[in-house]
Amino acid sequence: MLRRLLTTSLAALTLTMTTTGVSWIAAPSPAAHATISSSVTASFPVVRPNDNNNLVRIVQLALGDYGYSLTADGAYGSGTLAAVTAFQGSRGLTKDGVVGQNTWAALLKPLDTNSSGAMVKALQAGLGIDVDGSYGPGTDAAVIRIQWATGQTQDNLVGSNTWAAVVGARAYVHGVGPNQLYRSRWHDYAVNGYMPANELCGIAQNSNWRFACRGVRDFNAMDAAFKVKFGHVMPVTSWSASLYRTYAQQVSAYNNYLAGTGNLAAKPGTSNHGWGLAADISTSLMTSTESSWLAANAANWGFVRDVSGEPWHYHYIR
Repeated sequence: MLRRLLTTSLAALTLTMTTTGVSWIAAPSPAAHATISSSVTASFPVVRPNDNNNLVRIVQLALGDYGYSLTADGAYGSGTLAAVTAFQGSRGLTKDGVVGQNTWAALLKPLDTNSSGAMVKALQAGLGIDVDGSYGPGTDAAVIRIQWATGQTQDNLVGSNTWAAVVGARAYVHGVGPNQLYRSRWHDYAVNGYMPANELCGIAQNSNWRFACRGVRDFNAMDAAFKVKFGHVMPVTSWSASLYRTYAQQVSAYNNYLAGTGNLAAKPGTSNHGWGLAADISTSLMTSTESSWLAANAANWGFVRDVSGEPWHYHYIR
């Protein structure tokens, strides 16, 4: 039987013609032949021996995709050093144990909804979601969310730029605010609503109410000045998430807003509360004089009211 093979690039499919008909053979997974660009990984944070953070955990899990068995505890000890240097040697890289531009490019792999295993676990650890190695609906939603939040095409494909957003590459650290990643003074990284505990500190008037540590000193100073002026502390609204707000709390607040049972709320994953950089100060519990004074003076401590219709919302911008 005569066969004639015709190839077309249209939609990345292969068309096979036979004497009995036409069959379409689907192209391989979009991630199958892609690579991670070293020009992009140049902006990735560097991971070094003795580091202890989530980036180390990502490295440990990713190494599992190459057969290295490590405890993914985020601590860069001797076992991780041995695995990193062995991996570097296998790729012809300098065996210095430093996970920089070239090691990141060799280590990470493109992923899509057909992926599974240790590399998916590394992705999930970076996204701050359950780590099970299965690229299921939860992982898919988290990838779409971070792609949207960093202005990328929302295509479910985890390539160089999406990995950059996941690990907090400098290319995606444009300052602090909605739709942006946040780099702390400790050089660790976070995704909106998934701030590590060591990035958050209690405020003076209530240690259980958490704010980004980088802004606590200014918040407390503003609160102290308010108390000197009016005899009492600023009335932070009673909900514990009036300062830092987890992603789950953002979902709850947004659903209440949509249902008409709550105040205006940002889309989950975009709120300044998700960075621990916003405070809701109750206008209903302040006199007009107190409210006016706070609005006029908050900028002295780095706080601005920048959400239309929310006079109680103070955003820290330093």
